Amino acid sequence: MSVDAEKVLALIAAARAHQPLPAAIGPWLAKTVLNSLTPREAEHARNVAIRKASALISGTPWNKATALRYELAAVRAEWTLHICHPPAPETLNAYLVTALTLDPDMPSSVRHLLRILDEH
Repeated sequence: MSVDAEKVLALIAAARAHQPLPAAIGPWLAKTVLNSLTPREAEHARNVAIRKASALISGTPWNKATALRYELAAVRAEWTLHICHPPAPETLNAYLVTALTLDPDMPSSVRHLLRILDEH
């Protein structure tokens, strides 16, 4: 893919959060970008979003992974709310929504999240 998917998704989220876009256009644009990604590109972008979210959490990698696990569960539990009212850009929830948009079925065990955090 020639464009940076993460940047495009962040721009879409920012536009949805700060400008009155038609309700269907943000999700449509995000889905269009996601459909153009290879599985490897989507996984990489998901992992970048998870690492950015972890940077906003203090503590050891274990503490960060544990916190991310609970935050991911909270975002999943209120998924419709996050789609209708996207979180502010560059926040913990915004990064987690991006990660889950890229991979809705991503494993969220502490062990898996630690593996993502350890990749660089």
